[in-house]
Amino acid sequence: MGALAYWGAQIGLLVLTAVLLVAVVWEANHLLEWANTMYQAHGDGSAASYLRYHAYTYVSWLFGTDFGWVVE
Repeated sequence: MGALAYWGAQIGLLVLTAVLLVAVVWEANHLLEWANTMYQAHGDGSAASYLRYHAYTYVSWLFGTDFGWVVE
């Protein structure tokens, strides 16, 4: 049973590694798409515009309304 336990552990670690790799790739893709969306919406290139747009979308998502806030 020692060899079976060893190979079972190896396969389990490979599966865990594959799941983590997929999660990292998915999140990196999500962040790149998010950055691109922010750039297209308010592409003046400043960090302030990115943070302003991010805050706007977060407030809209969290509360379901933008409370009349207009991002310029």
